[in-house]
Amino acid sequence: MNDVCWGWKKILMCRDVVRDHMVIRIGNGRSTSVWFDNWYFLGPLCQYISNRDVFDVGLSLSCKISDIVLDGEWMWPNSLMSTFEFLMHLPPPLLFYDRQDVALWKSGNDKVCPFSVKSAWSDMSPPSLFFHGVKLFGLVKIFPNLPSFYG
Repeated sequence: MNDVCWGWKKILMCRDVVRDHMVIRIGNGRSTSVWFDNWYFLGPLCQYISNRDVFDVGLSLSCKISDIVLDGEWMWPNSLMSTFEFLMHLPPPLLFYDRQDVALWKSGNDKVCPFSVKSAWSDMSPPSLFFHGVKLFGLVKIFPNLPSFYG
């Protein structure tokens, strides 16, 4: 049981780093959170709009894109738009009711591709070091005098 808790703690510690790499391609908008998912080019709206602001205008934290876009128009409460004027200039997403929302991976070079463990690992793992033909992973911490060929 302690191993499971340790594993989840480590996963949760990575979420802020991973969050920057996860982007959403909106299909029907039914599974994309308005507030917490990274569908907006500046990041999740929760970085700009607090939970209190959401509650104050009568919206739910579980609100999905499809809940707040109707006939190609945003249905933001007026009080929210007057407080956060950037919402007035935010183009509504086109919803395709026959397509699911898709989580994508944005690599370190800003290339967006379907999520895979391989792409996440290559972006998130420490850089490897080749030293006399031997691949050394993380040994720079153990042997600080090894030459560094990266950054």
